[in-house]
Amino acid sequence: MATHDYVIANASGAAVRADLNNALAAIVSNNSSSTEPATTYAYMWWVDTTSGRLKQRNAANDGWVTVRELDGTLLMEDGTAAAPGLSFASDLDTGFFRPGANQLGIATNGIERVEFGTSEVVFNDGGNDIDFRIEGDTEANLFVVDAGNDSVSINGDVLFGTTGIPNGTSIYGAAFEDAANDRQVLKTASSVTTANSMIAFYNPNGLVGTISTSGSATAYNTSSDYRLKENVVAVTDGITRLQQLKPSRFNFIADPDTTVDGFIAHEAQAVVPECVTGEKNEVDDEGNPVYQGIDQSKLVPLLTAALQEAIGEIELLKTRVAALEAN
Repeated sequence: MATHDYVIANASGAAVRADLNNALAAIVSNNSSSTEPATTYAYMWWVDTTSGRLKQRNAANDGWVTVRELDGTLLMEDGTAAAPGLSFASDLDTGFFRPGANQLGIATNGIERVEFGTSEVVFNDGGNDIDFRIEGDTEANLFVVDAGNDSVSINGDVLFGTTGIPNGTSIYGAAFEDAANDRQVLKTASSVTTANSMIAFYNPNGLVGTISTSGSATAYNTSSDYRLKENVVAVTDGITRLQQLKPSRFNFIADPDTTVDGFIAHEAQAVVPECVTGEKNEVDDEGNPVYQGIDQSKLVPLLTAALQEAIGEIELLKTRVAALEAN
């Protein structure tokens, strides 16, 4: 290891030879030393054995630029967004820089675009009018962040809780799947001028309901195809069961000024169990109420059966009255 001022002093032959050898030793060892050379030149090399780094003198000859670790690790200056520590010869304001401790920044055109930190990754930290776009196989704007308009746009299918479309069904919108609870919901975006499903509901048994639209109306549909059913018999006790229902007027505690017509869930459940979800006085593991809900449309079959029975009795009475009047 040696350093040298690279000036050969006037001396006798042996002294000059020794001076030359020292200069050559400094050259071949890149001025390896624990302290910097006493005499420095622009662009000269120095192996700093104290820090274990290879350094080069800057153009102004007033400082050292660290090039690499002596174990082969490449190093660069921290730099800034305007002048990244690692950039390109033909594009000096584009590259990598160090915004702060344990941070990595990427800049283009002198502006920070992405910053990687220890707890977050930030895009467009400077709040510039810069869009972010992800391309798909056939869609150029699969995901777009429009910074200037503060908007996010998605084209194509969006899946939640799954890596594949639930039940393998093609969709045009968003699909949701809760595999742990065997519940699936599939949303499709179809024409509003035809009777197509806007939202389709699936479980492991397949399609179990839809919300569909026509040109001017919306329908809420539950599965009802005869091919899904068996043991079909007529309702013969419609009036008897209907009289057990207890229509009420009440207000909800959260809305004391509004009185409505309806049913108490557990009372209706006793007559038409399928119209109510949940159990009376149910609570969760922490003792919080799990409230019952009612689907009043499930009462329609019973109402229809009771009405048909009543109409039958009315028709029978009309026939008897007509016979009596004829006599």
